[in-house]
Amino acid sequence: MDVRGYKRVRFPSVPGTGLVGSIFADSSGNVVKTIVVPTIGLKFEAGMYLISDVPEDATALHFSILFTVEFDKGVLSNSVKIEDMEP
Repeated sequence: MDVRGYKRVRFPSVPGTGLVGSIFADSSGNVVKTIVVPTIGLKFEAGMYLISDVPEDATALHFSILFTVEFDKGVLSNSVKIEDMEP
């Protein structure tokens, strides 16, 4: 997902460890930030969404989701208000 020019993103994810999760990458493909939802003691279900600030150097967001999730789209915003992340 192209995140250039945006400050915040909302996207679906899955709980996971290791290489399962989400990464922000720069234009060279280098990892700028990783997001992995822990699996222990968390009430996060696959398909729920995360909201993250887009790192300054990031140009793309790559994330893992299940094929069966109802919500499979990302939402981009430049707003500083968290309520603006709801479509």
